Amino acid sequence: MTNKTWNPKFAPSYTPEEMLELGVFEGKYINAVEGVPAAWKKIPKVLKPEDAPNPKINKYGVKSRQPLSTWKKNGWIKSDKWGWFTNSVVYSNIILKCHTHRLNPLNTLVGI
Repeated sequence: MTNKTWNPKFAPSYTPEEMLELGVFEGKYINAVEGVPAAWKKIPKVLKPEDAPNPKINKYGVKSRQPLSTWKKNGWIKSDKWGWFTNSVVYSNIILKCHTHRLNPLNTLVGI
């Protein structure tokens, strides 16, 4: 999937899969998110649930994550228990489903 398949009003620089390939969240987080394609969990920079976070796998080699408790304490998670990345995963899955079944993504998002 490329950014060209996303709704033009939603313009992230990377798809969720591309972010995982860059080592976001120090290889962690994705194991807690539901609905993640199995192939994404096999990306080399995605660590297993039992592995500790590893800043060295991040594209910049630096600590790039904060605990979920910090996100909750600061009110950064509004509607989704795991934060913005989960919404990106859900949106990405909808786009993929729509392309597979030739559906309109906007209709799928609003349940039409």
